[in-house]
Amino acid sequence: MVTDRAGDILLANAASKRIWGDVIVFGSERWAQSKGFWHDSGKPIAKADWASARVLSEGQTSLNELIDIENHDGQKKTIQNSSAPIRNAEGLIVGAIVVNEDVTERVRAEEALRIAEDNHRFVLDSTPR
Repeated sequence: MVTDRAGDILLANAASKRIWGDVIVFGSERWAQSKGFWHDSGKPIAKADWASARVLSEGQTSLNELIDIENHDGQKKTIQNSSAPIRNAEGLIVGAIVVNEDVTERVRAEEALRIAEDNHRFVLDSTPR
């Protein structure tokens, strides 16, 4: 997605729409209504903590943040979220680029493998030698 300085979406590709469902165009409304949780802690993401909000307010580039979301159609997914500022010739922030990748299946597979490894380790550790 590409946003303007206010965070309003100017351009969203088909992949963004597959991830988020009906895309909310206005930045402040999108950040307030988007349901996201830091994958590692489960802590909700505050309006000001979304990568694109930080980019626009602080110029902070953010790469590959792992986030669990409930999209605007109610589907739960895990995404990698990245964002970077768009600057004009004077270096002022005029917008943001947002890249989301749906990594739901990969993360589920990794978590299932981790559980299987833990169970296997438990069985080996419990077996008399």
